[in-house]
Amino acid sequence: SPRGAPSRTDYRVLRSNPEATLLEVHPLTGRMHQIRAHLAAIGHAVAGDPLYGGAHPVPGVPRLWLHALSIELPAELASELGAPPRIACPLWGDLREHLRSIQLDPGPSFE
Repeated sequence: SPRGAPSRTDYRVLRSNPEATLLEVHPLTGRMHQIRAHLAAIGHAVAGDPLYGGAHPVPGVPRLWLHALSIELPAELASELGAPPRIACPLWGDLREHLRSIQLDPGPSFE
């Protein structure tokens, strides 16, 4: 948005085929809907995105296919909470199965 604050998102392609692409995404700023808005702005909305994905649903995608593989907390916050600085979040089973069905299986590194 022209009225929005500056933001930056880095990404890299992990797997791709003519129908879809699996990305590793790193938001470098913390803006609401940042990943979704940035990907939609370059013409590659997140599958199943009801807000930024446009009017055409993706077959086989029942909801937003956006998943945090891990969350990293600042060291001082992790210490204060008694939590590890990095919390792993394995892929949801239905998302993993969908990726396999469209030949974008991320492999064991996403478990």
